[in-house]
Amino acid sequence: MVWLLRLGTALGLAVALGYLPYKLYLRSGLVQYVTLRQELVALTARNEGLQNSIRELRHQLERMKEDPAAIERVARDELGMVRSGEVVFKVE
Repeated sequence: MVWLLRLGTALGLAVALGYLPYKLYLRSGLVQYVTLRQELVALTARNEGLQNSIRELRHQLERMKEDPAAIERVARDELGMVRSGEVVFKVE
C-alpha cells in the first residue's frame, strides 16, 4: 500500500513538473516572438521578390518609352495586333 502512495505521488509530481513549464512557456512571449520572427523572415523575402518585380516592370516601361520596336512587339505578342495588309496564318 505504501508503494502505491509513493507511485501516485511520483506520478503527480512528474506531471506537475512537466505541465507547469509547458504552460508557462506558452503564456510567455517566447512563442509569439518565434512566430513573429518567422513571419518577418517570410515577409522580408516576399518584399524582396516584389521589389525585383517592380524593378523589372520599370525597366520594361523605360524600354517602351524609348524603343518603338518594343511597343510593336507587345502589340503583336500580347494584344494580337497586325499591320494593315498583313496576312495572319494560325497554326494549331
